Amino acid sequence: MQAASEFRDHLNHGAAALNRELFEKHGVFAISLFGPRKCGKTTLLEATLTRLWGELRIGVIVGNVLADQDALRLRHWSKEVTGIEALDLDAALVHEALERIDLSELDVVLIERSGAEVLSEGGYEDLGQAANVGLFTAAEPDTLVRHSQRIEHSDLLILTQVDLLQQAPMRLTACGDMIHRFNAGAPLIAVSTTTGEGLDQWITWLTSHAHRRASCTTQAIQSDSKETAHV
Repeated sequence: MQAASEFRDHLNHGAAALNRELFEKHGVFAISLFGPRKCGKTTLLEATLTRLWGELRIGVIVGNVLADQDALRLRHWSKEVTGIEALDLDAALVHEALERIDLSELDVVLIERSGAEVLSEGGYEDLGQAANVGLFTAAEPDTLVRHSQRIEHSDLLILTQVDLLQQAPMRLTACGDMIHRFNAGAPLIAVSTTTGEGLDQWITWLTSHAHRRASCTTQAIQSDSKETAHV
């Protein structure tokens, strides 16, 4: 049993390395976007694609049991969208999805996933991504406790559907306090796709990181060119 687990870990590590190499080669900023069911992941992605239309070229990999349905919804805003119908994604499944996406046409890839409540010890969280973003709905604060490890390993946290709690500001504050207890270092953005609250902050975070990745890739290419010319 342990040998099988170690073998899966080895395969995932190799696939993640291949994915990371592809992302870096094309200067693509890849984000693993985790969130439990009904937290508004697809709705946020739709709002993101709408707002950044013509500014950033964004592709999406959707990984859940209704992936094809969600992918169809997002293709209105981006042709580089593909779905993997699975309970969760590993690096090999992401690599399979990348074969159906033209990375040379993209600045960002958002990997939407649900997955288990507890992180696997075998490294299946490494899909080759550059950042982890955790989404949690303010309407169901109990999910925060169940997914505490996810919060702990997030680079950015988004609390969605905050418009549902306008009549209960103390509850919203409690959600924020709970998130900071699990991960005090990660930025927290309260978002409502209904009212637009917080969307500008999320877009700013996304675009700044995407431009930074593109700049680093350009510098690396120029450096390689100079070294080649010198030789």
